Amino acid sequence: MPVNGGEALGVVRYGVERGLIIVEDPASRDGHEDWDPAAGFVSAGPDSIYLSVQPAVDGPIDLVVSDGRYHSPKTAYVYFDGLLRTAGPYVVVRDSDDVLRFSVRRPPGDSRVRVLVDEPGLAAAVHIIISSP
Repeated sequence: MPVNGGEALGVVRYGVERGLIIVEDPASRDGHEDWDPAAGFVSAGPDSIYLSVQPAVDGPIDLVVSDGRYHSPKTAYVYFDGLLRTAGPYVVVRDSDDVLRFSVRRPPGDSRVRVLVDEPGLAAAVHIIISSP
């Protein structure tokens, strides 16, 4: 999808009910039970990343998912930059209720995931970049 002179795989404005966006291997079983969002805005495991964002009660977020060729002008802070391991051919970006869901085709193995936000903690603009390591 062409957006601002680049390519975005998905763009949506959405009220995230619980304020949680998940980037993961669809087969991930990691529930991040020991994560305290008040102590850290991101929890990352080998095959899943949990991101604290603005909850729906405070308004919708602008979410962009791209492969790195599109750059969102709204996001300046690096929330996460690391590797995500997948067993299958997809990385999934979703909310915790699984109402919002993007599936991004990637080769099995490691993918680099960068997450940029407008404001740490109550992020209202989130750009998730999924690319080769």
